[in-house]
This record gives sequence, C-alpha cells and structure tokens, in this order.
Amino acid sequence: MSKICNLETIPIEYMDDPEFTSKLKTLYLGAAAGSRRLYVNIDLAKPGAKSVKYHSHSLQEEFFLIFDGEGVLRMEGEEIPVKKGDFVAKLQAKELPISSLIPVQRFSRFLTTVFKIRTM
Repeated sequence: MSKICNLETIPIEYMDDPEFTSKLKTLYLGAAAGSRRLYVNIDLAKPGAKSVKYHSHSLQEEFFLIFDGEGVLRMEGEEIPVKKGDFVAKLQAKELPISSLIPVQRFSRFLTTVFKIRTM
C-alpha cells in the first residue's frame, strides 16, 4: 500500500547522518514511502563532499536534479559544472560511469532518483 510522507517528518531510520555532522546527509525518500524498485534520495552536501564514488550501473537508470547550490558532476570522463535548476538523466550502461555531485563553494541540495530495471 502506498503511503503519504513529508520531508519534515521522515523517520530517522531513513536518513544517513540525521544531525548532519559529516559532509553528506542523505534522506531515503523512496524507501520511506515503501518503494521497492525506485530509489529516490535527497542528498545534502557540504563543500568538498562526494556523494558516491565514480561508478556505473548496467541495470539502473539515474536522474539528478540540483535544488540548491552548485557543484561538479563527473560523467563519461568529463567534469561538468552544475547549478540550481540543472538536471540530467543517465541511461543504464556499464561503459558510462557517473559520480554524482561534488559541491563547490557553498552548501548543495540535490535529488537522486534511480530506477532499477527488472531482469527476466
């Protein structure tokens, strides 16, 4: 059954670093709402933080939306400056590595959505 959730009342078990003492805090929205195949996260990142290592997915597509701040998106061997309002989709493919944002200069908040593709 679907459930309505609110960003202001996400249970602590659906957060990494709830007190935001490190450089990165993640809210696991998809899990909090009960999703099984759609990962929806909001990452709150301080300058210099990396949300993940450089990687790729062969069975997942990813989507990134920058809510606030600015940073560098490393994708397909390039470092691309991104800012508030920018968004990008990355299709599944082992040969297209991506690392999500590396915030620069100021605090950033961004949405990451990953859809896990079912294999038969």
